[in-house]
Amino acid sequence: LYRRLGYQKSGDPLDRKTWGIDLSAGLLACLVGFLILNAAKVDIIDRLVASSQCELPAAALSFKFLVYISLLVFIYLAALRLGNSLVIVFLYVAQGTYLFVHLAYFFYFRTHFHIHLVLQFFEGLSLARHGSVPVDIRYLIILMDLPFWCGLVFYHRRLRALLVANSKKVRLWMVSSLAVFLLSAGASFWVYKVPQLLRDPLLPEVPIIARCGLLANDLAIFFSHPA
Repeated sequence: LYRRLGYQKSGDPLDRKTWGIDLSAGLLACLVGFLILNAAKVDIIDRLVASSQCELPAAALSFKFLVYISLLVFIYLAALRLGNSLVIVFLYVAQGTYLFVHLAYFFYFRTHFHIHLVLQFFEGLSLARHGSVPVDIRYLIILMDLPFWCGLVFYHRRLRALLVANSKKVRLWMVSSLAVFLLSAGASFWVYKVPQLLRDPLLPEVPIIARCGLLANDLAIFFSHPA
């Protein structure tokens, strides 16, 4: 029966096949699918919070997606190499909370969340008991990569074994992705003139969010206007 299903026993758990599908190929497909959907959901939420007030060409959107995907490749390869599923859980929950806070704040106050406004945010959420905070189906965007993330958590040990078995290639991918992130993120700050935008007393956040993303805007505002 095992042979008819394509299941092959061997000394290496990564060589096994389930339902005729190579396990290592399935694990990599799960990882790639998660990274793509995770980067896509962050980009979608950027556009929601920017409220379509700043239309960008496809090249600019592709450039921002490159920034996201390169950072995610580095972070999750490093997390998987640690072999602790709690790290993967923490990263996903922390990111989901961050995105939810931005969306909820924007839907309620119709403006953008800043770190120093965290108390005001929770005061606003306290009104949820009275139905004042809008419930929006777009919150589900935060969970669009959940099935692939569950696969990462469930098979994190086998993924780690696969990465360890190809440690040289993995290190190369990590170094390359970090270099791509640093170069593309730095270039986007200068190409889109973020330092010049921050000198504007009206703080034009929409162009920064649309071009560089929520996290870039938060960091730029925090370091430029810490008060």
